[in-house]
Amino acid sequence: MQPTELGQLALPPGVVAEQIASLLALAAGPSPVDSLRPDVLVRSLHRLLRDRYHEVGLTPVALARDLGISARYLHYLFAKQATTFGRELLRVRLERARDLLGDPRHDDVPIGEVASRCGFAEASHFARRFRHTFGAAPNDFRRRRRLHQQNA
Repeated sequence: MQPTELGQLALPPGVVAEQIASLLALAAGPSPVDSLRPDVLVRSLHRLLRDRYHEVGLTPVALARDLGISARYLHYLFAKQATTFGRELLRVRLERARDLLGDPRHDDVPIGEVASRCGFAEASHFARRFRHTFGAAPNDFRRRRRLHQQNA
């Protein structure tokens, strides 16, 4: 792949870079220092994602530092689970947004605020991802939940 071809990719360059990093980490395998108790590290990694999903600038390097492992090993752990840091972070953020939109106690919270609380820098990006994942725009999801509760 030539650098001039990067603009022609179907995915954003950041996603491509993360995929390449994950593949390289999987191919390289764990370093001897990082390979201590991978099952414990994976649980800790997922717990950290759930605790810090709301941080807009959350990076693999920050999580790796918190766990005392290298970023390369963090990518390796995700790759062994057939996923990536970005995919898991997005999953956690969208699940939390779905929970907020599905809870009547949060009906007064604007969609943009839900997006912000869940770590999305842009409400439009949040709305596109939410619609793609759950089959409805955030407003429609909330409206359907309200109708379902009224009819129940």
